[in-house]
Amino acid sequence: MPTHRTTVGQDVELLQSLGMDIQVVKSTQNRYNVLDRYFLDSEIRLMIDAVASARFISASQSRKLVDKLSALASRNAAERMIRNVSVERRIKGSNKKVLGIVDAINTAITQRKMYNISRMSYYENEALLNDYPVKEESIMNKTKTLIVMFMAFILLLLVTGCGKTYELPWDQFCIKIDGNKEIVLSAEDKNVIIDLLNKGDWINDLGNCGCEYVFFTRNQEVRYHSECGTFNDYTNKRSFTVSEEERKKINAILNNGDESKIDQKMLTLTVAETLPSLVTFEYKDSNPYCFYAYDSEGNYYRIIWSSFDDLNEKAAITVTYSDEIKKLNETNPPGEWSVKYEVIATGVLKK
Repeated sequence: MPTHRTTVGQDVELLQSLGMDIQVVKSTQNRYNVLDRYFLDSEIRLMIDAVASARFISASQSRKLVDKLSALASRNAAERMIRNVSVERRIKGSNKKVLGIVDAINTAITQRKMYNISRMSYYENEALLNDYPVKEESIMNKTKTLIVMFMAFILLLLVTGCGKTYELPWDQFCIKIDGNKEIVLSAEDKNVIIDLLNKGDWINDLGNCGCEYVFFTRNQEVRYHSECGTFNDYTNKRSFTVSEEERKKINAILNNGDESKIDQKMLTLTVAETLPSLVTFEYKDSNPYCFYAYDSEGNYYRIIWSSFDDLNEKAAITVTYSDEIKKLNETNPPGEWSVKYEVIATGVLKK
């Protein structure tokens, strides 16, 4: 639909009303993020690998299908997926009508109808055909065998993608959600986490806690919460909680051995709404300085934090901190916030 910079806000509201989960980050230049996509990145990567590996699909068709599938992911994720896929040196078919042929055969099978296969002669002398007879029945049997093999191949890929074994990926492994920052780990530390995932006592349900880190294994997306030590496998919809000793070990790895960051305290708050005389987000020297939020009992907090990215009014957040909460004696006029506490945050995570 046509749009203009002055109508972007209205266009986004229209998309939100149609059911799209779009996050709006209020600032001098508003930012918009699509939060919930129909397919996980790991699921799209699985389908791309299946297309690139299918021998009966030509190279040009594979590239077109890969482009279409990668369009279902975010721009950054799509670039990573396309960069890691190559069909140039793979054994590929040359028949560009193969997808239509497979679709026609599948339609006939679904409707329980017979179909005929016409063979093409590559001999200039038709008389030579008598020396090389080809039975229609054998061609149909080979076609059925090809379809069965293709369906078995796809089923094998799906089973592998939804499997319960965790393996290291080819590229990114760990992302810290706050700031979308990649955590660079050593091979030894990566293997420690992979071993824990493979030996974990998983239950077939997702945990209720939040998450601060995302691990991308070969075929799964696993999220981790450092406060309670819970892993949530969003691909297989299951979770498990590590022991206290294992939790501290994982947190030490993720914080590069900095013990002071292992046992930080947490607050669950809701970002306040701007009042006519007070704003939710305050700046100092044109830089983010603090914002205001309240707890379940209505107590207001001033959160000292240097980034407002991905934050918006009335958002549920988790604030981590190391220093003690400072109690304030500020008294505001009626109708304004009465800020009761001040916290110097070490991390802010949107739920």
